[in-house]
Amino acid sequence: MQTSGFPNNTTTVSGGAFSDHSVMYESDNGYSILYKAQKGGKWFVLKGIKKELGLQGQYESILKREFDLHKEITSIYCAECYELITDPDVGLCIVMQYVDGITLSEWLELKPSRTERKRVLSELLEAIGELHLKQIIHHDIKPDNILITNNGHHVKLIDFGLSDNDAYISRARGCTNKYASPELKAGKEVTFASDIWSIGYIIDDIFPHNYAYVKNKCHKTNPSKRFSSVAAISKAINATDILRKSCIAVCIVAVMASAVIYSLIPRPSAKEIAYNKLLDETHAKYDSCYNVCLAKLDTCAYKEFCIIYRTEFTYSTDSVRRAMQPSDSLENILFNNDYMEYHKKCFVPLEDIASGKQSIYSLPADVRNPLINRWSKLVQEQSNKY
Repeated sequence: MQTSGFPNNTTTVSGGAFSDHSVMYESDNGYSILYKAQKGGKWFVLKGIKKELGLQGQYESILKREFDLHKEITSIYCAECYELITDPDVGLCIVMQYVDGITLSEWLELKPSRTERKRVLSELLEAIGELHLKQIIHHDIKPDNILITNNGHHVKLIDFGLSDNDAYISRARGCTNKYASPELKAGKEVTFASDIWSIGYIIDDIFPHNYAYVKNKCHKTNPSKRFSSVAAISKAINATDILRKSCIAVCIVAVMASAVIYSLIPRPSAKEIAYNKLLDETHAKYDSCYNVCLAKLDTCAYKEFCIIYRTEFTYSTDSVRRAMQPSDSLENILFNNDYMEYHKKCFVPLEDIASGKQSIYSLPADVRNPLINRWSKLVQEQSNKY
């Protein structure tokens, strides 16, 4: 691989001179400026040196260095680099692919699906993996340098101005503070592990609530303790996904098993529940089953995938109402109201796992005791009628 000067063989952009130049981006602290220009009916990006800096040798060398590295990258998930030319309007510049897209941060604001985010992360890791295979360290992996195409939502890694490899005597230095490794900011020796550090923050941007192990290993202070390669990161992510799916399956099985167990418990009619010895026995069975189900779900790391149908565990509100006493007396009205209150406090919380274990026996004493006393009295009054 050629590592200095102009390449002998380059891809030439066909057509005449570039036209319709317009500034796309100008570095605040750096030397570069990007133009959008057209040639032969296509748009291109021209990366040159800011006019006020002049054609100083150090900036030309940096630009040539970037071209030398960028031209070796062939991944479809990196913006293409075509040639190094002297444009009449721009001066010495790199001709690159124009990408119609938005930055990673802007794309994430659109709330893409988990599947889309996973695909974008995979494409980015593939792009960085190719850089490392060609002994190139990017040095500035951040959301602004990761474009997502409007057509198809694919990754295009850009800006190799700070990229480096071992062939250069004078090493490139520079970074974006949040995403830069400790050794890069400290001016120490930098290896591929520096890019691994940056990847950890990109993963956190894309999946803020997942892959904690992967992100933590990427962010080990000691570079030798981080992942040894981008391929190792991909492997760890895939292993995490397999474990996650397994946990979901276990959780579903646990819920289904609880439903089967509960189906074996004799279920008297709603009217029978309200009278005689069946009252306490049935309530104890329901509370026991309810707490067992929640205890199992509380140990599951993926509650959002656990679906409980209340009709599988309790009488529906409508069936309870149909079994109530006719509301032809004050006693029956009070009884029905108290029974509905009990029903809502004991059984409706099954629909909301986040509410925790809730039954009449776990309510505060000042709420539980008056309710039980009133209800027991009414039950006794109703029983005495028969």
